Amino acid sequence: MTLKIPKNFRGIDGRKELERILNEIPKENNNSYVEVKSTINPISIQEHDKYEYFFAGENEYNLYKNFVEKNFSKKQDKGLQTLDNLAKPELKDKLFKGSSSYINSAMNMALRENNSDIYVVTQAQLEYVFQNNILDLKNNYSDTGMCLRTDSGNNETFAKDLVKQLGKNPNLPVYLPVISYDLIKDASDNLSFKIMDVSKIINVPMLNSTDGKFDNSDIDLLTGFPNQLNPNGTRNFWTTNLGLSRCYLGRNSGLCSINSNLSNSDDIGRVVLAKLRRS
Repeated sequence: MTLKIPKNFRGIDGRKELERILNEIPKENNNSYVEVKSTINPISIQEHDKYEYFFAGENEYNLYKNFVEKNFSKKQDKGLQTLDNLAKPELKDKLFKGSSSYINSAMNMALRENNSDIYVVTQAQLEYVFQNNILDLKNNYSDTGMCLRTDSGNNETFAKDLVKQLGKNPNLPVYLPVISYDLIKDASDNLSFKIMDVSKIINVPMLNSTDGKFDNSDIDLLTGFPNQLNPNGTRNFWTTNLGLSRCYLGRNSGLCSINSNLSNSDDIGRVVLAKLRRS
């Protein structure tokens, strides 16, 4: 299909305007932003079965290692030579072991830089994986993003910055999947988050609910979060009503959106990845 560009639209030369946009150089700022172009098509969250799902393994570990040591380097006594918040993953039994808001974002960026069509799953996709027993998640946890409720409270500096990035009067609370944001660092090597694709951010009113229980049938498979709490449910939902927290599916199928430690990671963490099936 040939893209037709109008010669003149409301006094604007379409071809010249397109060339201007494509050649435009972003203004410099105080952050060192690692720009990587996305080759991933927009996710159709209603079509989870069109994707293959798997744990990050040896290939992904090597991509991650090369990416973080190049773009977020820091000398360490051993292991990955990168910033502390990114240096925690290990390769054991041919598996990438570790998961956090920082780590999973860096993994997603590394995959994009490699022109890969693989990406970190959303909460909806992870719930699909769990409910269909596609991967053994029982003794592991996996981050899919962060939850933003207010510009105060937990991780207040990050929360204020993200609310500002969302624009005037954002419809909070929201879930920010890993695929919606990237990592940036300042001159002092402090990490923060830059929203890259606001269209993938989802308003989830249940994020302001109280802790409670739910069953698989209570899940909205378009978001990956429960629509309602169920006192007779078999799964736990942990939440809060302030600031910024991480979002992950924990061991024993609990959905955690209360943890404010964005960097904590250990060897039961797994990065779950998705790849569009080839027809």
